[in-house]
Amino acid sequence: MTPLDEALARVAQGDRVAFDAVFDAAWPRTLAWCARSLSDPRDAEDAAQRALERVFEQAVDYDPRRSALSWILTIAAFEVRTVRQRRRRDQARVASLDALDAGAQPADPVTGADDALIDAESADELARLLDELSPDDRALVEDALAGRAYEDSNVPAATQRKRRQRAIDRLKSAWRALRGD
Repeated sequence: MTPLDEALARVAQGDRVAFDAVFDAAWPRTLAWCARSLSDPRDAEDAAQRALERVFEQAVDYDPRRSALSWILTIAAFEVRTVRQRRRRDQARVASLDALDAGAQPADPVTGADDALIDAESADELARLLDELSPDDRALVEDALAGRAYEDSNVPAATQRKRRQRAIDRLKSAWRALRGD
């Protein structure tokens, strides 16, 4: 059993004094792993910091029979993946805005798939379809098309994204039915 394993086991048992030992042993390794996985040093530091925050929040779930470093790096891998996904979404939004600046029609900013929903001759048909959606669905779709975040502090972010995706899917289905696709 390594010193990190022992220190994390102590933290899992409620020993607050062992936090420093875990941090001192885990921080350089976690930061190095995140830095190898992410090109931006600031992203790597953010991911490593969030990973260690989660380690301390979830310390009671640590199984002392497992390697502490493996457990910590597994959490760090999740944080790295989260940073990469956020970067991809940000890049898609920037590309969409660049296309708008160039005069192109906006692509679907939420799914990043399918061709653009709107072409110049179909704007009236789309407006009619939007009017047929429920007010909630219409607001979600309009926010998505405008690239705005849907925020309702009483609803978890994952639920908000799923509601938006279902609203967009309903609009796409209606659009395809109208177009005969």
